[in-house]
Amino acid sequence: MISASRVCDFLRTCLESDSENISELSSQENTEGWDSIIQLSLLGMIEDELPGTLDRLPDLAGANSVAEICKIINAS
Repeated sequence: MISASRVCDFLRTCLESDSENISELSSQENTEGWDSIIQLSLLGMIEDELPGTLDRLPDLAGANSVAEICKIINAS
């Protein structure tokens, strides 16, 4: 299980940002700099926190928002 707050922290780290604008509503569409490279970094941080997540949840690679990432992980 992972919280939206934790995913937001990871995203801030990946983006090298301390922006308070990153929230559960953040997505690749509305977050400047969240590109495919940042997505890979974000997935790597999630995998470090929750080993085996990417193997168990292949749909996670296509998740493009904080909310969707949390939904996929927490539904498993």
